[in-house]
This record gives sequence, C-alpha cells and structure tokens, in this order.
Amino acid sequence: MKVCKENKNNWVENLKNYQSRDSVILNCFGCNQEISKTKHRIQAAIKNELNLYCNNVCAATQKTIRVETCCAFCFKKVYRVKSQVSEYNFCNNSCSASFFNARRDKLPLNVCKCGKQIQRRSLKCFKCDTKDKKLEGLNFVFSYTLQDVINKSNNKSNAYQRLNAWARKYSTVLGLTEKSCKLCGYNKYVELCHIKSMSKFSLNSLVSEINSKENLVYLCPNHHKELDLGFLKPKQIEKLNLEKH
Repeated sequence: MKVCKENKNNWVENLKNYQSRDSVILNCFGCNQEISKTKHRIQAAIKNELNLYCNNVCAATQKTIRVETCCAFCFKKVYRVKSQVSEYNFCNNSCSASFFNARRDKLPLNVCKCGKQIQRRSLKCFKCDTKDKKLEGLNFVFSYTLQDVINKSNNKSNAYQRLNAWARKYSTVLGLTEKSCKLCGYNKYVELCHIKSMSKFSLNSLVSEINSKENLVYLCPNHHKELDLGFLKPKQIEKLNLEKH
C-alpha cells in the first residue's frame, strides 16, 4: 500500500503494531514497486504529508510528470506538474487577475484636498502628502531653542550648519518660493540667508524665531557675503525688512 494523503488514517492504525525501528513493507508512490522503510521514517512522511519513493531517480521522475487540468477562468486545457495542481489553476496571470477581480466592486476615485483625483487606497496626492510631512517636521523642529540645537550638534559651528539646512529644507513650506536676489534680481544661483545673523540671537531663542519667514531671504552670493561681512548699507537692509513686511 502507498503512503499518501488519502490513506493516511489507515497507515496510522497499521503502524501501531510495529516498533519504532521495525521495517515495514509498502509500495513506491511512483512505480508501485515494493520497498522497505522503518516505522519512524513512515511516520515522519505522514506527518509532513510527503510521498515515499524507492529511490531519488523515481522521485525526480514523478516531480516532472505533468497532468492535464483546465483554467478556472477561460476553461482552456493546461498542463501542470502534480505538485503545482491546486483548486484554482490558470493558464496565465491575466486569467488569474480576471478571475479574482471579477466580483470586486469598482469604487470611485478619491479626491485630494487640492482637487486632484487619486487612487482609492490613498487619502492625499504625493505633493500634498510631502508638504504635510514637511509641515509636521517643521513644527517639531521649531519647538527647539538655540541651546538645544547646540547641545545636539556639540558646538556652535555645527549648530549653525544645522539651522541653515533646516531653513533650506522647509523654505517651500514657509512660502519662500520666489528664488531671486531681493537686491539685484539675479536668479541663476541664489542662497537662502538670515537677515539677522544667527550669532546675534540669545541661546533661549526658538528656532521658529531664527528661521522665521521674516528673517529669511534669497540673495545672490555677492550680496550674501556683503550681508555677512556688514558691507551692505543701512538702506539696503531696510529694503529687505520692508519687503518681508
């Protein structure tokens, strides 16, 4: 008798009469030839739902034998290896998708808050989602004081670099979209700079004050350097402040 799923219960009853190392006569699942296996080997095969063969060649031969079945969607004849035959068999991925999606209700597309149509599973479009995530990060960063940033950065130099990086990252969220020098109008390359230098703020100043929209402005490299070195005239600095307000 063969060892397979169909006669598993019969084998469980028959093996009760044998000891663990006793040899049991059974038939090869492939060629039906009589073979001898120990009781514990047969019990392991039954537990793991495996078939027993006379040798590796017979096992490999059985695994390559294809059986005829039909596609569950288009009823076309298909051939599959025995181990791949299941309740639902398909000739290709298209039939599989058509079969499982046939009864799915087609819901209307969602609409983002900006008015753009998006997929059913999404709540926001990519641009709005990115903007909201940046806004969340901005609110978190703005709660720090200058002293907190210095403690996280180990020194003032690294702290100022971090503040500059945050200013560039959240510039679009703050509404700084016009990238041109406010003094000369140059727009091929501009830098985001602080009107009031970061070194002039007290250690208790919040990042929301240092990196506020009113304290940030786009300038060309020349005017940026002049602002840092104090070469700009008072009227030019007043012009920057007036344009912010």
